Amino acid sequence: MAYLFLCLQNNLGVAAPEIVGATGLIVILIGMGLVINDKSGNGWSPTIIMAFAAVFRLMFLWRTPELSDDIFRYIFDGMMTVSGHNPYALAPANVLPSSPQMHGLISQVNHPHLITIYPPAAQLVFALGCFTGGVFGMKLVLVLFDLATCGVIIKLLTHLRLPVSHAALYAWHPLPVIETGASGHIDATAVFFLLSAFLIILSTSNSKKAADPTQTGSPATGCFPFAAGVIISFSIFTKWMPVIFLPCFLIIAFPKKRRHVFSGILITSAILLLLFLPDFTNSLNTLTTYLQRWEFSGYLFRNLREMTGSGKTARLICVSLFMAVSGMVYVQIFLKNHPVALFKGCYVIAFAFLILTPTLHPWYALYLAAFLPFAGGPAGLVFSWSVFLSYRVMMAYGLTGQWVETGGVPLWVVSAPAAAAGVSIILKFLNGKAINSNSRRANPEL
Repeated sequence: MAYLFLCLQNNLGVAAPEIVGATGLIVILIGMGLVINDKSGNGWSPTIIMAFAAVFRLMFLWRTPELSDDIFRYIFDGMMTVSGHNPYALAPANVLPSSPQMHGLISQVNHPHLITIYPPAAQLVFALGCFTGGVFGMKLVLVLFDLATCGVIIKLLTHLRLPVSHAALYAWHPLPVIETGASGHIDATAVFFLLSAFLIILSTSNSKKAADPTQTGSPATGCFPFAAGVIISFSIFTKWMPVIFLPCFLIIAFPKKRRHVFSGILITSAILLLLFLPDFTNSLNTLTTYLQRWEFSGYLFRNLREMTGSGKTARLICVSLFMAVSGMVYVQIFLKNHPVALFKGCYVIAFAFLILTPTLHPWYALYLAAFLPFAGGPAGLVFSWSVFLSYRVMMAYGLTGQWVETGGVPLWVVSAPAAAAGVSIILKFLNGKAINSNSRRANPEL
């Protein structure tokens, strides 16, 4: 009913309170349902999970994107590729429209003076979506990738011997439903390739090894490590963000056949780059602009900038903190060398990225949501919802055309998961005291 309520909104762009309330209710219901299922031992079946995941996304498939205009850049890039032009050659504002449709599309592209920032694999997806047909076709392609992600999560949970019903934490979560089904973001495709690469690692090992690190896995032939390298490359070249998970992948992926993994990465990267050279290098200027100047809803970055008086210094501090956290995670994965450690590590890295990034768009949290079924806690679950608070800026933008960020919103975004983490720690502490008290009553000699 909550999804139906959102679907019936005339314009999601000016419905921030409705989005926050409805998505919060959905997250609570999913969490409560999983707690009940785990206690009863009767979880949702994969068929039920996939069926509802498809229904929820299809409800928004026919809507015009209202929370983000990124999809118009996707379509423009796709049209350039399909027509035989390099999307990295010119910025949309410098392209002479060949038709009224192209002219109208250029007017809808955000930052038309900048050459596209999206990597080569994304351009192939854009071309496929454009060939399928406009906004609907692009969203359909991305939704199919996202549904495939749900299937991959179910397979991974099976290999890890975790409850398959936990896949609902992503499959039914409002973040992928809205950001893919309603807005159509390419991040869903990057997540699919990332988790697919992890699935190859597990599928070539003995099933007992996923649950018991003392078990030895069956030897993997060279084609599996090579395929894993190919797919992880597609993830990175779909959206640059998955590069933060690459060290985790390399640490645990086929230690004795790592040369095949590197071969897959290098060959795939070379092919994808050659398809768009020499103009691809133009996109690096846009990427540099993004890394140096872009900011949105980043609470820690904003406070560091005010304290230091320098955005450059604040970014350097954030990068240093992120590298320190990631480095500790990489060491833990190396020492434990177990699939569960891999997913927990990726979960921590995704969480740290969202806390430390200067630019926190809601769809960036899709990477955190993807690891909720494997390692998620209350803080991560709440964080994957609280990012919707940043859509408050869309209300003023939709009504007045002015992009004005409210200073308190970034604080609210990070305060919600912090409060969830605090409550969780208190409850665990109280539960531990209760268990110890009961043990003493049952065993007075203790």
